[in-house]
Amino acid sequence: MKFGSRTLGYAFLQQVTFQGFQFLSFLILVRILTPANVGIWTLYLTFHAFFEMARTSFIHNGFIKYWVGEVEERNGIFSAALCLQFISALLIVGLFAGIAWGFADKFQAPQLHNMALFYPLVALPACLFQMLRSFLVAQNDFKSIWFGVMGLGASLFTGVILMYIWDRTEDLILLQRFQILGYCLGMLILYALSRKELPRLTLSGKWIGKLFHFGKYSMGSGIGSMLFTKMDVFMLGYLVGPAAVGIYSVATRINNYLDLPQNAFSQAYYPQISSKIQESGIEFPLLTVRKAIAMMWIFAIPTALVFLIFPKPILFLLAGETYYTAAPLLQIFACMVLIKPFGRVFGITLDAIGKPQWNFHMLLVSLVINAIMNYLLIQLMGIQGAAWGTMLATWVSILMGQYLISRFFKISYKVLIQGIVTEIYQTLQRIIPSGHSKYTTKEFQLEKNDVHEQQGIS
Repeated sequence: MKFGSRTLGYAFLQQVTFQGFQFLSFLILVRILTPANVGIWTLYLTFHAFFEMARTSFIHNGFIKYWVGEVEERNGIFSAALCLQFISALLIVGLFAGIAWGFADKFQAPQLHNMALFYPLVALPACLFQMLRSFLVAQNDFKSIWFGVMGLGASLFTGVILMYIWDRTEDLILLQRFQILGYCLGMLILYALSRKELPRLTLSGKWIGKLFHFGKYSMGSGIGSMLFTKMDVFMLGYLVGPAAVGIYSVATRINNYLDLPQNAFSQAYYPQISSKIQESGIEFPLLTVRKAIAMMWIFAIPTALVFLIFPKPILFLLAGETYYTAAPLLQIFACMVLIKPFGRVFGITLDAIGKPQWNFHMLLVSLVINAIMNYLLIQLMGIQGAAWGTMLATWVSILMGQYLISRFFKISYKVLIQGIVTEIYQTLQRIIPSGHSKYTTKEFQLEKNDVHEQQGIS
């Protein structure tokens, strides 16, 4: 399995491309839609993202874990994963219909009714797109994923531009149709680039059972994670209304760029961690974990500092003066960046060692903490209460999770942090070579054999 800077580069590039198209689309939408309709579209995308996370987490991690470890069974593994993708897509369609008809009035979003009618045309190509994407992640072929993501993102962006040109600026169903087109185009691109390597379809009840039993915990973790990150949006929509969601969503869209390194590198490192564990029998691969966190920090910390120092200029440039009230939200979100890589990397490591239930149980506790904090602080502080509630819940939950993991694996965080700082220094030294340094290369040399990889386990 090839893994290197090109793999990480394309993993990061496909995340930047997808988020970039989404953000360009959003920049136009906040200027042509009313804040209420921005809020309705954000609610729809939030539900869609929630469903995609549930289905992807149900299948993706288990598929990759078994794919890299059971080479002779790959036909059955792929076929079982594809079957579960279709079943979950059908269940999601029914669930969204129930939500749209049951809670649209509560969210003050009647257009959700019509969006639910067209949602099967979104869910089915989306499930094929995600299955092919999981297959390419297992192959470490992020270059092909980038092309598919480009087709998906460009379609919706083109739709937003045409919506403005055709003067149909309040037609959210038109936007949804371009979303359907995007998933179809992205799916066809991924299929064209991967069809020669796709395994034969050989349905296996054994592998459906294995993927299901692994996925029930990883799906629970995925749903919990998505509920955790979207709890503020749901509660704002329910307690305040779609206009507040519209303002809040500007800050969350910009904040998505802080999460880009985490999303890209965790996706790229998961097959690597899983493969290393299964090949060597090492329970906790510290070397790989600290490399992953170091890469996340290198990209995320400078961006967070910019958000902390220049929130209003960023909002003026990207959304206009109308959304200046979102400036404190950007600063609050930036304060989460230091801790989130630990939660993300240790979460995928628990899945890789075959213990997704630990992730699930920790996320249940985190979800309760987040719900309580958001409910109380939104009523006390309004929109800012949602941001403060999410930030405090994130710090409390991840620190609590790290304590539990350190008890399970006997991890020395002092050694881990030292290793992360070493990785950052060496990476920056390679990127920005300097003639003189206070430190010598020898002082920062990493020990890369298996004995020293375990030095953080006491």
